[in-house]
Amino acid sequence: MSMRLRSFTVVAALGMAAVVAPSAYAQREYSLNERVFVTLSSDWVERRDVPPPPPAPLAASAPRLRFSDILILENREAPSIIEVAFSDNPYVGLDAATLTNRLQLGGGALQHFFYFFFPPPRACLARLNSQFEAAKKKADEDSERRYKDSKRSRSSSPVTVSGRCDFGPEMREFFAEQISSGMTFRRSGSAERVDADIQRFYFAPTEQHEIGDMTFFVFEAQSDRMVTRDDIEKYGFADELNGARVYYFWAIGARTPFPFIRDPQRKDLQLVHVVYSTLSTSGDARARFFALLRELRFSM
Repeated sequence: MSMRLRSFTVVAALGMAAVVAPSAYAQREYSLNERVFVTLSSDWVERRDVPPPPPAPLAASAPRLRFSDILILENREAPSIIEVAFSDNPYVGLDAATLTNRLQLGGGALQHFFYFFFPPPRACLARLNSQFEAAKKKADEDSERRYKDSKRSRSSSPVTVSGRCDFGPEMREFFAEQISSGMTFRRSGSAERVDADIQRFYFAPTEQHEIGDMTFFVFEAQSDRMVTRDDIEKYGFADELNGARVYYFWAIGARTPFPFIRDPQRKDLQLVHVVYSTLSTSGDARARFFALLRELRFSM
């Protein structure tokens, strides 16, 4: 590993919502398969129990992204989550304007958050999926009876199952709840899909940044809802976070130039995704996210 990869640190740039002296924490380097490196204070904890997204019940409905690896880091004191992941590149043939429209109009970025980065709790997915399967079975049995009685051709009856989720006290579940508190399973003809009940958000304009030899397209979403006293008690947040805003950032990056055009010299070029979710009362979330982007080091 080069000196350039070893000599970086985030320190206070990533900050904390609560005031904590930087010297109170040792530094630790995290990496994603020796391809992305970052050094953070030791109050960040790596989640090793989360497989690459999406969860199985959401896979058929998710946008066409295929993830191979993911690194998830949580900081309860901040509180914040960092996710770094690699995927294939479904954006070949597009351009910057089309990518922006696809991921901003109609809440496209929030749909990606739901399917890939902050999915609903596994227990909720399993419960609603089980109800959906039971509803389909009953609808098919009813349809079969009608067919036998009327001698008409068989057809699949539409099925809809909606429900809200119960969210536990984990950090990832807090940020998932802000994206969507529930979902709907649907069957129409032979097509089935799962849709999120997306919450209200404000979208900042999409930005394109050249950082080092990487090109990033950055999407920012601010929740319309603020942190409440109930949230503080449920998740153990500091009292000072009452009324804080919830922020989500997503940077899609690749070696410059960003591969909208297929390049025979750069075969199988993967995209890197950097997601940062946090709470802020002072509006400094954006500065913290860009500090993270500048401090990431890549060996790709």
